[in-house]
Amino acid sequence: MNAYAPQAQEPTPDDLVQRLARARVPFAAMVGTYALEVFNDQFLKQTAMLLAIATLGAAWQGYIQVTFMLSFVLLAAPAGWLADCFAKRTVVIGSKALELLAVLIGAAGLLSGNWTIILLGIAIMGLRGTIFGPAMNGSIPELYPDSHVTKANGLLKMFTTAASLLGIAFAGFALDVHGLALGVPKGHAIVAAGIVLVALIGIGVSQWLPRRVAAAPETPFPKRGPWETIDTLLRVRADHLLAVVIAADAYFWFLGALLVQLINKLGLAQFGYSTSLTSCLVIAEVVGVAIGGILSAKLATGPRWHRVLAPAAWGIGGFLLLLIGVPSLPTSLHLDALLLSLALAGIAGGLFLIPLESFIQVRPAPAEKGSIISAANFAAFTGMLLAGPASIFLNRTLLPTVSMALIGGVTLLVGVWLHVQLSKQ
Repeated sequence: MNAYAPQAQEPTPDDLVQRLARARVPFAAMVGTYALEVFNDQFLKQTAMLLAIATLGAAWQGYIQVTFMLSFVLLAAPAGWLADCFAKRTVVIGSKALELLAVLIGAAGLLSGNWTIILLGIAIMGLRGTIFGPAMNGSIPELYPDSHVTKANGLLKMFTTAASLLGIAFAGFALDVHGLALGVPKGHAIVAAGIVLVALIGIGVSQWLPRRVAAAPETPFPKRGPWETIDTLLRVRADHLLAVVIAADAYFWFLGALLVQLINKLGLAQFGYSTSLTSCLVIAEVVGVAIGGILSAKLATGPRWHRVLAPAAWGIGGFLLLLIGVPSLPTSLHLDALLLSLALAGIAGGLFLIPLESFIQVRPAPAEKGSIISAANFAAFTGMLLAGPASIFLNRTLLPTVSMALIGGVTLLVGVWLHVQLSKQ
């Protein structure tokens, strides 16, 4: 197996113009499909987390996170196999049908107030995401030459981040709608109707995705499940830069998943904000990620693109560390200080994330993209899964501002590690 074979030569200028023109409609469909998927993920999960804090306790956010992420870890190898063995468009459309089932169950749970049903819907939503990710992410390098993948990812991240913002915001705003409708809390009914509608629209938009033949239809099914993925990650060590990038990517997703759970408690419990204002704190961070993603297309270029990673990690850590001082400020400055610190940490995060994701997409040979992207996802999803137990521990023992400063310090050390590792390149 030559997983790290050189990529095909860049097309001529005339061919490039034609290829980019042909890619417009398929790429728009990819953006729409991905954005709707991200919106529904955040809308349902943020609703569940905010409800959990109010009814079950902040630690339950961790259990929701584990429920959502478990299939990402256990089924990463079969998901990569599907992306390699079958047409990626077919796999994505199939995952969108699974999303419809997930939101119907989740909506039933919200309307009935039954947490077992809500968690079942979230678990199936996670299964859908497990299948969706490798197929959709592996489609971008099929659509664009290597030199345009980072730009395409930056644009994709901008739109999906906007969708994520809307999902988070709508969850907070919907739950702030009081009163009953047919005996059901109006906020719950709004979320239930919204996630079903968005899933139906997503199925329609996915019909416009680009048609490509399967990249490697003879790929054998990974019978050993997660062990297949672990073997792939072990083989990745032969490419030192790719191995470091995958590790850094996994840490970013651990950090991002943990921060959302800490921010929710920070807003609702530590500072006493409403659900909508608490969601705005998460939005500030995600807006920053979108801005950083756009900046990365300008700064993370050329053979030394990875020079931005260590400074970006130091930026994330530094701005999170500042949060420990916010409670000592005058009350009138609390919200502004929180929004500014989280937004700046997000900008550094976007500058950190987009180059990592782009590199993981273009580095493997075409026949290996699905399995290696899936292995990278496995590492990232393991990090996100571990964010659940970490949030349970931190939310039970420390104030959120202290917890965020603590992980800010850890992120500073990660930046030092990256600086040492990447200085060898």
